[in-house]
Amino acid sequence: PFKPDIPGIEHAITSNEIFYLKEKPERVVIVGGGYIAVEFACILDGLGSKVTLMYRRDLFLRGFDLDVRNHLKEEMSKSTVDLQFNTNPSAIEKNEDGTFTVTTEAGDTVECDCVLYATGRLPKTDSLGLEAAGLKPSEDGAL
Repeated sequence: PFKPDIPGIEHAITSNEIFYLKEKPERVVIVGGGYIAVEFACILDGLGSKVTLMYRRDLFLRGFDLDVRNHLKEEMSKSTVDLQFNTNPSAIEKNEDGTFTVTTEAGDTVECDCVLYATGRLPKTDSLGLEAAGLKPSEDGAL
């Protein structure tokens, strides 16, 4: 899983670690706009967590049908999920009581018990010998 290089990123978990939490977080910030981020936002909201979903663009699920994306936004707006579009975290601070403060690039803050990054995965193609097969991966390893 990809996690950006921001102060405090070591406090964030990914979709790998969420299954190993000992208890459900009461307040969670989920960063990302793909189906994993949206899915976990809905699951945790359904389990009673206070969920804040932060996404750096105008609307989540880029690449999906626009009508579906807009409909899902409308439906999720009826839930208790706090949808924050055009929002990008700039730092995560661990507080003395074990909670976290997420600060955005705009300077806003959100207090939470867990920060989940669902911002995609990097390709693991470096050891496949793609060049020998005549394939040239991009700088990040994608084909």
